[in-house]
Amino acid sequence: MSLKQICIAFLLSSQLVFCSPSSSEEEPQNRFRNDLWPGVVSQEKAAKLKVAIQKLQVNMNARDRNTVDTSVEELQGILGKYVGVPEKRPVYPYPPDTSIPDISTVEKQWLDYLESLKNTEPWRLASPADAEYQSGPRLRKSYRLAIAMLRTHFSIDDSDVLLDSAFHGLSYIQQSQTSSGVFGFPYDPQGSGLRRSAAKIVDKGLHQSIALKELVENGWIIDDLGDGGLQFDNGVCGNGLAYAYILTDDNDFRDAARLAGDWATKEPIVTNWNYNSFSGALLSRLYRITGESKYLDEARVRFYIGVLPGQMSDGRWVDPHNARIQYHSILLRALCDFYTALTINDPSEAEDIKQSIVLGLDNLAMQINSNGASNLHELLSLDVLCIGSALFGGRENWTQAINISVNAAIHFNNRTTKQYLPESIATYLLVIRDQDALALEFNGIKK
Repeated sequence: MSLKQICIAFLLSSQLVFCSPSSSEEEPQNRFRNDLWPGVVSQEKAAKLKVAIQKLQVNMNARDRNTVDTSVEELQGILGKYVGVPEKRPVYPYPPDTSIPDISTVEKQWLDYLESLKNTEPWRLASPADAEYQSGPRLRKSYRLAIAMLRTHFSIDDSDVLLDSAFHGLSYIQQSQTSSGVFGFPYDPQGSGLRRSAAKIVDKGLHQSIALKELVENGWIIDDLGDGGLQFDNGVCGNGLAYAYILTDDNDFRDAARLAGDWATKEPIVTNWNYNSFSGALLSRLYRITGESKYLDEARVRFYIGVLPGQMSDGRWVDPHNARIQYHSILLRALCDFYTALTINDPSEAEDIKQSIVLGLDNLAMQINSNGASNLHELLSLDVLCIGSALFGGRENWTQAINISVNAAIHFNNRTTKQYLPESIATYLLVIRDQDALALEFNGIKK
Protein backbone atom coordinates (compact mmCIF):
# COMPACT_ATOMS: atom_id res chain seq x y z
CA MET A 1 0.00 0.00 0.00
CA SER A 2 1.40 3.41 -0.96
CA LEU A 3 1.75 6.32 1.45
CA LYS A 4 -1.15 8.09 -0.26
CA GLN A 5 -3.34 5.00 0.12
CA ILE A 6 -2.41 4.72 3.79
CA CYS A 7 -3.45 8.33 4.42
CA ILE A 8 -6.73 7.94 2.50
CA ALA A 9 -7.49 4.71 4.34
CA PHE A 10 -6.98 6.46 7.66
CA LEU A 11 -9.20 9.38 6.79
CA LEU A 12 -11.96 6.99 5.77
CA SER A 13 -11.53 4.68 8.73
CA SER A 14 -11.56 7.59 11.15
CA GLN A 15 -15.30 7.66 10.61
CA LEU A 16 -15.64 4.12 11.97
CA VAL A 17 -16.68 3.61 15.58
CA PHE A 18 -14.65 1.08 17.54
CA CYS A 19 -17.11 0.07 20.24
CA SER A 20 -16.11 -0.88 23.74
CA PRO A 21 -18.42 -3.16 25.72
CA SER A 22 -21.79 -1.58 26.52
CA SER A 23 -20.93 -1.13 30.19
CA SER A 24 -17.93 0.99 29.22
CA GLU A 25 -20.05 3.07 26.82
CA GLU A 26 -22.64 3.82 29.52
CA GLU A 27 -20.12 4.66 32.26
CA PRO A 28 -16.70 5.10 30.61
CA GLN A 29 -15.16 6.42 33.83
CA ASN A 30 -15.80 3.03 35.42
CA ARG A 31 -12.90 1.62 33.42
CA PHE A 32 -10.55 3.64 35.62
CA ARG A 33 -12.13 3.12 39.05
CA ASN A 34 -9.73 1.09 41.16
CA ASP A 35 -12.58 -0.53 43.08
CA LEU A 36 -14.09 -1.85 39.84
CA TRP A 37 -10.85 -3.04 38.26
CA PRO A 38 -11.60 -6.50 36.78
CA GLY A 39 -8.13 -7.97 37.29
CA VAL A 40 -5.84 -9.46 34.66
CA VAL A 41 -7.09 -11.44 31.69
CA SER A 42 -7.43 -15.19 32.01
CA GLN A 43 -4.77 -17.53 30.66
CA GLU A 44 -7.20 -18.72 28.00
CA LYS A 45 -7.88 -15.15 26.86
CA ALA A 46 -4.16 -14.33 27.00
CA ALA A 47 -3.41 -17.25 24.67
CA LYS A 48 -5.98 -16.00 22.15
CA LEU A 49 -4.60 -12.48 22.41
CA LYS A 50 -1.09 -13.74 21.69
CA VAL A 51 -2.23 -15.28 18.41
CA ALA A 52 -4.18 -12.15 17.46
CA ILE A 53 -1.20 -9.93 18.25
CA GLN A 54 0.99 -12.07 16.01
CA LYS A 55 -1.51 -11.49 13.19
CA LEU A 56 -1.42 -7.77 13.93
CA GLN A 57 2.37 -7.79 13.62
CA VAL A 58 2.17 -9.48 10.22
CA ASN A 59 -0.28 -6.82 9.01
CA MET A 60 1.87 -4.04 10.43
CA ASN A 61 4.87 -5.46 8.59
CA ALA A 62 2.83 -5.24 5.38
CA ARG A 63 1.91 -1.63 6.27
CA ASP A 64 -1.68 -2.36 5.32
CA ARG A 65 -4.08 -0.12 7.23
CA ASN A 66 -7.18 -2.14 6.34
CA THR A 67 -5.84 -5.42 7.70
CA VAL A 68 -4.39 -3.63 10.74
CA ASP A 69 -7.89 -2.31 11.48
CA THR A 70 -9.26 -5.83 11.11
CA SER A 71 -6.69 -7.11 13.59
CA VAL A 72 -7.62 -4.39 16.07
CA GLU A 73 -11.30 -5.34 15.80
CA GLU A 74 -10.31 -8.96 16.47
CA LEU A 75 -8.36 -7.87 19.54
CA GLN A 76 -11.38 -5.95 20.80
CA GLY A 77 -13.58 -8.98 20.41
CA ILE A 78 -11.18 -11.11 22.44
CA LEU A 79 -10.64 -8.47 25.12
CA GLY A 80 -14.34 -7.99 25.78
CA LYS A 81 -14.77 -6.24 29.12
CA TYR A 82 -11.02 -5.54 29.23
CA VAL A 83 -11.13 -3.18 26.24
CA GLY A 84 -9.48 0.09 27.26
CA VAL A 85 -9.08 -1.09 30.87
CA PRO A 86 -5.58 -0.56 32.37
CA GLU A 87 -3.62 -3.79 32.83
CA LYS A 88 -2.79 -2.80 36.41
CA ARG A 89 -5.16 -1.48 39.05
CA PRO A 90 -4.99 2.35 38.96
CA VAL A 91 -3.74 3.98 42.15
CA TYR A 92 -5.05 7.41 43.15
CA PRO A 93 -3.19 8.48 46.31
CA TYR A 94 -5.31 11.58 46.97
CA PRO A 95 -8.90 12.58 46.24
CA PRO A 96 -9.32 15.21 43.51
CA ASP A 97 -8.44 18.72 44.71
CA THR A 98 -9.67 21.13 42.05
CA SER A 99 -8.50 24.32 43.77
CA ILE A 100 -6.16 26.57 41.83
CA PRO A 101 -2.60 25.79 42.96
CA ASP A 102 -0.66 28.56 44.66
CA ILE A 103 1.85 29.37 41.95
CA SER A 104 4.45 30.84 44.32
CA THR A 105 4.40 27.63 46.37
CA VAL A 106 4.78 25.49 43.25
CA GLU A 107 7.66 27.62 41.97
CA LYS A 108 9.50 27.57 45.29
CA GLN A 109 9.12 23.84 45.80
CA TRP A 110 10.18 23.12 42.23
CA LEU A 111 13.30 25.30 42.46
CA ASP A 112 14.14 23.78 45.85
CA TYR A 113 13.80 20.33 44.33
CA LEU A 114 16.10 21.20 41.43
CA GLU A 115 18.63 22.55 43.93
CA SER A 116 18.46 19.26 45.84
CA LEU A 117 19.49 17.43 42.65
CA LYS A 118 22.68 19.43 42.25
CA ASN A 119 25.63 17.13 41.46
CA THR A 120 23.33 14.09 41.33
CA GLU A 121 21.81 14.72 37.90
CA PRO A 122 21.53 11.53 35.80
CA TRP A 123 24.39 12.58 33.53
CA ARG A 124 26.67 13.02 36.53
CA LEU A 125 25.80 9.55 37.86
CA ALA A 126 26.53 7.89 34.53
CA SER A 127 29.61 5.98 33.50
CA PRO A 128 31.80 7.53 30.78
CA ALA A 129 29.97 7.39 27.47
CA ASP A 130 32.44 4.84 26.07
CA ALA A 131 32.72 2.58 29.14
CA GLU A 132 32.55 -1.21 28.87
CA TYR A 133 29.44 -1.25 31.06
CA GLN A 134 26.89 1.48 31.72
CA SER A 135 25.68 1.44 35.32
CA GLY A 136 23.84 4.77 35.25
CA PRO A 137 20.18 5.59 34.55
CA ARG A 138 18.59 5.20 31.15
CA LEU A 139 19.10 8.15 28.83
CA ARG A 140 15.43 9.12 29.05
CA LYS A 141 16.16 10.29 32.61
CA SER A 142 18.77 12.76 31.35
CA TYR A 143 16.43 13.90 28.59
CA ARG A 144 13.52 14.57 30.93
CA LEU A 145 15.54 16.54 33.45
CA ALA A 146 17.41 18.54 30.80
CA ILE A 147 14.17 19.57 29.09
CA ALA A 148 12.61 20.40 32.47
CA MET A 149 15.58 22.65 33.25
CA LEU A 150 15.21 24.42 29.92
CA ARG A 151 11.50 24.99 30.51
CA THR A 152 12.26 26.29 34.00
CA HIS A 153 14.88 28.63 32.59
CA PHE A 154 12.36 30.05 30.11
CA SER A 155 9.62 30.44 32.71
CA ILE A 156 10.91 31.44 36.16
CA ASP A 157 14.73 31.38 36.32
CA ASP A 158 16.57 33.20 33.57
CA SER A 159 20.02 32.73 35.08
CA ASP A 160 22.58 30.64 33.21
CA VAL A 161 22.85 27.99 35.93
CA LEU A 162 19.94 25.84 34.78
CA LEU A 163 20.66 26.57 31.13
CA ASP A 164 24.26 25.39 31.47
CA SER A 165 23.22 22.31 33.40
CA ALA A 166 20.60 21.41 30.79
CA PHE A 167 23.12 21.61 27.98
CA HIS A 168 25.56 19.57 30.04
CA GLY A 169 22.89 16.87 30.07
CA LEU A 170 22.10 17.21 26.36
CA SER A 171 25.80 17.06 25.49
CA TYR A 172 26.13 13.87 27.54
CA ILE A 173 23.24 12.38 25.56
CA GLN A 174 24.87 13.37 22.28
CA GLN A 175 28.18 11.78 23.32
CA SER A 176 26.35 8.56 24.19
CA GLN A 177 25.10 8.04 20.65
CA THR A 178 26.36 4.84 19.05
CA SER A 179 27.73 4.39 15.55
CA SER A 180 24.41 3.15 14.13
CA GLY A 181 22.72 6.33 15.36
CA VAL A 182 20.67 4.67 18.09
CA PHE A 183 20.60 5.86 21.68
CA GLY A 184 20.67 2.57 23.52
CA PHE A 185 19.89 1.10 26.91
CA PRO A 186 22.71 0.95 29.48
CA TYR A 187 24.28 -2.50 29.55
CA ASP A 188 25.08 -3.67 33.05
CA PRO A 189 24.98 -7.47 33.30
CA GLN A 190 25.34 -7.30 37.08
CA GLY A 191 22.67 -4.64 37.52
CA SER A 192 19.20 -4.98 38.98
CA GLY A 193 15.74 -3.76 38.04
CA LEU A 194 15.56 -2.16 34.59
CA ARG A 195 19.27 -2.78 34.01
CA ARG A 196 18.78 -6.52 34.55
CA SER A 197 15.75 -6.47 32.25
CA ALA A 198 17.82 -4.78 29.56
CA ALA A 199 20.70 -7.22 30.04
CA LYS A 200 18.28 -10.08 29.38
CA ILE A 201 17.94 -8.75 25.82
CA VAL A 202 21.66 -9.33 25.35
CA ASP A 203 21.41 -12.77 26.94
CA LYS A 204 18.64 -13.67 24.51
CA GLY A 205 20.66 -12.41 21.55
CA LEU A 206 23.73 -14.36 22.58
CA HIS A 207 21.54 -17.46 22.92
CA GLN A 208 20.50 -16.86 19.30
CA SER A 209 24.21 -16.85 18.33
CA ILE A 210 24.31 -13.10 17.70
CA ALA A 211 27.78 -11.70 18.35
CA LEU A 212 28.15 -9.48 21.43
CA LYS A 213 29.54 -6.62 19.29
CA GLU A 214 26.26 -6.60 17.35
CA LEU A 215 24.29 -6.29 20.57
CA VAL A 216 26.42 -3.91 22.66
CA GLU A 217 28.63 -0.94 21.81
CA ASN A 218 30.55 1.05 24.42
CA GLY A 219 28.31 -0.34 27.13
CA TRP A 220 25.08 0.52 25.29
CA ILE A 221 22.58 -2.08 24.07
CA ILE A 222 22.05 -1.36 20.37
CA ASP A 223 19.64 -4.11 19.30
CA ASP A 224 16.27 -4.88 20.90
CA LEU A 225 15.76 -7.98 18.72
CA GLY A 226 12.63 -6.55 17.14
CA ASP A 227 10.88 -5.79 20.43
CA GLY A 228 10.78 -2.06 19.65
CA GLY A 229 11.81 -0.91 23.12
CA LEU A 230 14.86 1.02 21.94
CA GLN A 231 12.54 3.37 20.06
CA PHE A 232 11.64 4.88 23.45
CA ASP A 233 15.01 6.30 24.48
CA ASN A 234 16.13 6.83 20.90
CA GLY A 235 13.03 8.85 20.14
CA VAL A 236 13.13 11.14 23.15
CA CYS A 237 16.90 11.66 22.96
CA GLY A 238 16.77 12.50 19.28
CA ASN A 239 13.84 14.82 19.90
CA GLY A 240 15.72 16.55 22.70
CA LEU A 241 18.78 17.11 20.53
CA ALA A 242 16.60 18.48 17.73
CA TYR A 243 15.25 21.00 20.23
CA ALA A 244 18.81 21.80 21.31
CA TYR A 245 19.57 22.57 17.67
CA ILE A 246 16.57 24.91 17.50
CA LEU A 247 17.93 26.81 20.49
CA THR A 248 21.59 26.93 19.45
CA ASP A 249 21.91 26.46 15.66
CA ASP A 250 24.62 23.92 16.55
CA ASN A 251 24.73 21.53 13.60
CA ASP A 252 26.22 18.79 15.77
CA PHE A 253 22.93 18.56 17.65
CA ARG A 254 20.97 18.50 14.38
CA ASP A 255 23.21 15.83 12.86
CA ALA A 256 22.91 13.62 15.95
CA ALA A 257 19.13 13.94 15.81
CA ARG A 258 19.23 13.01 12.12
CA LEU A 259 21.25 9.88 12.84
CA ALA A 260 18.73 8.84 15.48
CA GLY A 261 15.89 9.44 13.03
CA ASP A 262 17.61 7.53 10.25
CA TRP A 263 18.04 4.58 12.62
CA ALA A 264 14.35 4.77 13.54
CA THR A 265 13.21 4.59 9.91
CA LYS A 266 14.85 1.16 9.59
CA GLU A 267 13.11 -0.25 12.66
CA PRO A 268 9.93 -2.31 12.31
CA ILE A 269 6.54 -1.02 13.36
CA VAL A 270 5.64 -3.09 16.42
CA THR A 271 2.45 -4.03 18.22
CA ASN A 272 3.16 -1.78 21.20
CA TRP A 273 1.60 1.47 19.99
CA ASN A 274 3.65 3.69 22.30
CA TYR A 275 7.01 2.41 21.01
CA ASN A 276 6.03 3.43 17.48
CA SER A 277 4.95 6.84 18.72
CA PHE A 278 8.44 7.75 19.93
CA SER A 279 9.88 7.27 16.45
CA GLY A 280 6.94 9.08 14.89
CA ALA A 281 7.47 12.06 17.17
CA LEU A 282 11.19 12.24 16.38
CA LEU A 283 10.58 12.01 12.64
CA SER A 284 7.95 14.74 12.90
CA ARG A 285 10.41 17.00 14.70
CA LEU A 286 13.10 16.27 12.09
CA TYR A 287 10.72 17.34 9.35
CA ARG A 288 10.19 20.64 11.15
CA ILE A 289 13.90 21.39 11.48
CA THR A 290 15.05 20.10 8.08
CA GLY A 291 12.03 20.48 5.80
CA GLU A 292 12.86 17.08 4.31
CA SER A 293 9.68 15.29 3.29
CA LYS A 294 11.16 11.82 3.83
CA TYR A 295 10.87 12.33 7.57
CA LEU A 296 7.22 13.36 7.46
CA ASP A 297 6.43 10.55 5.03
CA GLU A 298 7.80 7.97 7.46
CA ALA A 299 6.16 9.71 10.43
CA ARG A 300 2.81 9.33 8.68
CA VAL A 301 3.37 5.60 8.29
CA ARG A 302 4.38 5.24 11.94
CA PHE A 303 1.25 7.04 13.14
CA TYR A 304 -1.32 5.75 10.64
CA ILE A 305 -0.18 2.13 10.89
CA GLY A 306 1.46 1.97 14.31
CA VAL A 307 -0.44 4.38 16.58
CA LEU A 308 -3.85 5.60 15.45
CA PRO A 309 -5.48 2.23 14.64
CA GLY A 310 -5.34 1.44 18.35
CA GLN A 311 -7.27 4.53 19.43
CA MET A 312 -10.98 4.01 20.10
CA SER A 313 -13.76 6.50 19.39
CA ASP A 314 -13.68 7.71 23.01
CA GLY A 315 -9.99 8.64 22.70
CA ARG A 316 -8.45 5.77 24.71
CA TRP A 317 -6.22 3.05 23.29
CA VAL A 318 -7.79 -0.36 23.05
CA ASP A 319 -5.22 -2.59 24.74
CA PRO A 320 -4.80 -2.78 28.53
CA HIS A 321 -1.11 -1.84 28.41
CA ASN A 322 -1.58 1.42 26.53
CA ALA A 323 -4.80 2.14 28.40
CA ARG A 324 -2.61 2.88 31.43
CA ILE A 325 -2.44 6.60 32.12
CA GLN A 326 1.29 7.02 31.46
CA TYR A 327 1.24 5.29 28.08
CA HIS A 328 -1.97 7.00 27.02
CA SER A 329 -0.21 10.29 27.81
CA ILE A 330 2.91 9.26 25.86
CA LEU A 331 0.82 8.51 22.78
CA LEU A 332 -0.94 11.87 22.93
CA ARG A 333 2.35 13.67 23.49
CA ALA A 334 3.75 12.11 20.31
CA LEU A 335 0.63 13.03 18.35
CA CYS A 336 1.24 16.66 19.36
CA ASP A 337 4.59 16.50 17.56
CA PHE A 338 2.89 14.98 14.52
CA TYR A 339 0.18 17.65 14.59
CA THR A 340 2.65 20.53 14.60
CA ALA A 341 4.55 19.01 11.67
CA LEU A 342 1.33 18.67 9.69
CA THR A 343 0.36 22.30 10.32
CA ILE A 344 3.28 23.18 8.05
CA ASN A 345 2.58 20.53 5.41
CA ASP A 346 -1.18 19.91 5.35
CA PRO A 347 -3.38 21.97 7.72
CA SER A 348 -6.52 19.94 6.92
CA GLU A 349 -4.77 16.71 7.84
CA ALA A 350 -3.50 18.44 10.99
CA GLU A 351 -7.10 19.16 11.99
CA ASP A 352 -7.91 15.44 11.82
CA ILE A 353 -4.99 14.67 14.11
CA LYS A 354 -6.06 17.48 16.42
CA GLN A 355 -9.41 15.74 16.86
CA SER A 356 -7.64 12.53 17.89
CA ILE A 357 -5.59 14.48 20.42
CA VAL A 358 -8.60 16.34 21.81
CA LEU A 359 -10.54 13.08 22.21
CA GLY A 360 -7.60 11.58 24.05
CA LEU A 361 -7.14 14.60 26.31
CA ASP A 362 -10.84 14.68 27.14
CA ASN A 363 -10.65 11.01 28.09
CA LEU A 364 -7.55 11.64 30.18
CA ALA A 365 -9.18 14.58 31.95
CA MET A 366 -12.27 12.47 32.66
CA GLN A 367 -10.13 9.86 34.44
CA ILE A 368 -8.33 12.45 36.57
CA ASN A 369 -11.37 14.58 37.35
CA SER A 370 -13.38 11.51 38.40
CA ASN A 371 -10.70 9.73 40.42
CA GLY A 372 -7.69 11.95 41.10
CA ALA A 373 -4.13 12.06 39.78
CA SER A 374 -2.23 8.84 39.19
CA ASN A 375 1.35 7.80 38.40
CA LEU A 376 2.66 10.67 40.54
CA HIS A 377 6.34 9.83 40.08
CA GLU A 378 6.08 10.86 36.41
CA LEU A 379 2.75 12.66 35.95
CA LEU A 380 3.11 12.43 32.18
CA SER A 381 -0.60 13.23 32.09
CA LEU A 382 0.14 16.71 33.44
CA ASP A 383 2.80 17.18 30.79
CA VAL A 384 0.51 16.43 27.85
CA LEU A 385 -2.48 18.32 29.28
CA CYS A 386 -0.30 21.43 29.50
CA ILE A 387 1.04 20.89 25.98
CA GLY A 388 -2.49 20.42 24.64
CA SER A 389 -3.61 23.60 26.39
CA ALA A 390 -0.70 25.52 24.85
CA LEU A 391 -1.40 24.23 21.35
CA PHE A 392 -5.20 24.35 21.32
CA GLY A 393 -6.16 26.72 24.12
CA GLY A 394 -7.24 25.83 27.63
CA ARG A 395 -10.49 23.97 28.26
CA GLU A 396 -12.33 23.78 31.55
CA ASN A 397 -12.03 20.00 31.93
CA TRP A 398 -8.33 20.04 31.05
CA THR A 399 -7.63 22.90 33.45
CA GLN A 400 -9.43 21.07 36.24
CA ALA A 401 -7.33 17.96 35.59
CA ILE A 402 -4.17 20.07 35.55
CA ASN A 403 -5.05 21.62 38.92
CA ILE A 404 -5.79 18.21 40.44
CA SER A 405 -2.46 16.87 39.17
CA VAL A 406 -0.37 19.77 40.45
CA ASN A 407 -2.09 19.72 43.84
CA ALA A 408 -1.45 15.98 44.14
CA ALA A 409 2.24 16.45 43.32
CA ILE A 410 2.63 19.21 45.92
CA HIS A 411 0.65 17.17 48.46
CA PHE A 412 3.01 14.24 47.93
CA ASN A 413 6.12 16.44 48.12
CA ASN A 414 4.93 17.90 51.43
CA ARG A 415 4.56 14.44 52.92
CA THR A 416 7.70 12.70 51.73
CA THR A 417 10.91 12.69 53.75
CA LYS A 418 12.95 13.41 50.63
CA GLN A 419 11.91 16.14 48.20
CA TYR A 420 10.40 14.84 44.98
CA LEU A 421 8.49 16.46 42.15
CA PRO A 422 8.03 15.13 38.59
CA GLU A 423 9.63 16.99 35.68
CA SER A 424 6.16 17.76 34.31
CA ILE A 425 5.90 20.50 36.95
CA ALA A 426 8.30 22.49 34.76
CA THR A 427 5.89 22.14 31.83
CA TYR A 428 3.09 23.43 34.05
CA LEU A 429 5.11 26.45 35.16
CA LEU A 430 6.02 27.28 31.58
CA VAL A 431 2.43 27.10 30.36
CA ILE A 432 1.27 29.22 33.32
CA ARG A 433 3.98 31.85 32.88
CA ASP A 434 4.32 31.86 29.10
CA GLN A 435 1.91 29.64 27.20
CA ASP A 436 3.23 30.90 23.87
CA ALA A 437 6.75 29.72 24.74
CA LEU A 438 5.57 26.12 25.11
CA ALA A 439 3.62 26.31 21.85
CA LEU A 440 6.68 27.72 20.11
CA GLU A 441 8.83 24.89 21.49
CA PHE A 442 6.51 22.40 19.84
CA ASN A 443 6.34 24.30 16.59
CA GLY A 444 10.12 24.31 16.40
CA ILE A 445 10.50 28.06 16.50
CA LYS A 446 12.89 30.04 18.64
CA LYS A 447 11.32 32.27 21.24
